[in-house]
Amino acid sequence: MRGLSRHEKAQLEEGLREDELREEVLRDAETFMEAWRNLEPEEQSRRLQGIISRAVHLGEAERLVLREALAREGVCGKRGFDRILKEAQQLRERELRKRKRPCALFPGLVDLVLDDKGGVAFLVVRDGDLQVTNSWPGEDGMTLRPPEREQIPL
Repeated sequence: MRGLSRHEKAQLEEGLREDELREEVLRDAETFMEAWRNLEPEEQSRRLQGIISRAVHLGEAERLVLREALAREGVCGKRGFDRILKEAQQLRERELRKRKRPCALFPGLVDLVLDDKGGVAFLVVRDGDLQVTNSWPGEDGMTLRPPEREQIPL
C-alpha cells in the first residue's frame, strides 16, 4: 500500500480540524442551552452569536437541528439564526480566500476547467488519474486556489 500524498495529508488534517471544531460547537451549544436563562442578557447575546457563528463548521443537518432546538427553547428565532449564520458564512469564505493564494502553474496541473457549479477549478494528475479540485497544497505550505474567472484571459 502506498503512503498518502501531500494533498491527501492536507485534506485529512483539514478534516480532523473541522471535526474538532464541530464537536466543540455542539458541546458549547448544549452547555449554553442548559444555562442560558441564568445568564445576563449581554452574555446570552455574546454566547449565542458565537455559537451560531461557529455553526459554519457543522453539517447542514446538524445546523438545522441546532436551529430548531434554539427556536424551540425560545433562545433565538429561525430568521435571526439564519441571518447570523449567513454573515458568519460570508466572513468564513472571505477568510478562506485570504488563506488561499490564486495560482495557475504548479507541477501536476493540466489545465483550468469549470467545476460542476461553474466555478474555476484545477484539472490535475493525481496518482495517474485526472481529477478536478478547487484547491491544491502549495510548495510553501499555503493552499493554492484557481484564479477568479474574470482574471483568466480567454
